[in-house]
Amino acid sequence: MVTNIDFQNSDLNEMIQMKIGFVEDAIDILKNPQKAQTYISKLVELIETASTIYPDEETALNAKLQSLLNRVSQPEVNQQGGGISSEDASFLPPAGIVREGSHCSENSIAQLLVGAPDLIPECLRPKMNAVHSAQVHGHSVPKTFGPEFRQIVGKLLPVYSLDGSSQNDVIDPLSRIIEEADKEIHFQRTIEYPDEFSSGEESDTMIRLDMSKGEPFSEKFLQTFHTEVEGGPRKSLKFTEAPSDLVVAANRQIHSEDGTQVKVSRPIQDVPQELVVDSELTVDEKGALYEITGCIIHSGTDDDGHYTVLRKVGDTWYHIDDDRVEEITNPEELLSHGYVFHYRKIETPEISAQEEHFEIEEEASFTCYDILKSIWASVWKPFEVIDQTLQEKKDV
Repeated sequence: MVTNIDFQNSDLNEMIQMKIGFVEDAIDILKNPQKAQTYISKLVELIETASTIYPDEETALNAKLQSLLNRVSQPEVNQQGGGISSEDASFLPPAGIVREGSHCSENSIAQLLVGAPDLIPECLRPKMNAVHSAQVHGHSVPKTFGPEFRQIVGKLLPVYSLDGSSQNDVIDPLSRIIEEADKEIHFQRTIEYPDEFSSGEESDTMIRLDMSKGEPFSEKFLQTFHTEVEGGPRKSLKFTEAPSDLVVAANRQIHSEDGTQVKVSRPIQDVPQELVVDSELTVDEKGALYEITGCIIHSGTDDDGHYTVLRKVGDTWYHIDDDRVEEITNPEELLSHGYVFHYRKIETPEISAQEEHFEIEEEASFTCYDILKSIWASVWKPFEVIDQTLQEKKDV
């Protein structure tokens, strides 16, 4: 609960009180100092502006600010090791993973899973905790991670190469990991022939797009749900319901004249950072909005290539090349060369913002992400306007 401070100015009292309450909520929800520090930094900016306009309040403001800083340093907030959940870790800046041998494929799968916590099966959680711990403490994951991760995946996928000198493709192991997490995507299938009709159910771990010609992403995505062969059947797919996670694999292989498969490096056009699934693509007629959390990128040839990862955390993009993590401002070029993309459902359009707010208050099983989104919409965003108003008063 927020400890009230009796400010002389009533408008300032309400403004600061609500903002302090938001920061305290962020500390309680996220249980990590990095994220709390972000919100405190924003609060510091507000306090500096408010103190200039209302100097009599400066002592009380700074006292409360110091109290918040003390809370961030408390042991119960600054949890160690596996104390941070997979969901919370998805909101932290990424930690690099030192590579040994040809384990960049394992490193890249793990980095994608950090942004997709619901896709992590129980057998991989102990290993993923090492990545989460590195995120909290700001260091890299040791080089033993890749070989150990490969051994675990090898038990799920017998054909998976355990040879540390050879590189594995990421599609099959990631698909098997999603199966183990019981997060397959379920579809209703209909097939229409000239003189008959059939329907049934099918499932897959990801949406698989043929991007060998470099067409626009959204166009190929929609074609997945409606296919027709000239003179043959017409096939339609619908999601049973919009899944919480969408993994999209972009196939870039073509058959050469000698019958072998060759990778094509044409960039994909217009990879969306937000993906809309219309209600007509779901059996329950409830569409959904998805946001991208990252993608795995493969550079080079099939015989001599390398995997890196592009991750989005909040509004910041990171390019992760094993233990090297670089913040970038223009992700579009790297996205156009993506191989496997992950999208997380953020909204069901049929539910209004107000209804969603009440649902979050009533449900006991809401996620950290839902809470932060609700707080941002209902508290933080409106106070940006107040901050701007204060600044204008100061300038006058």
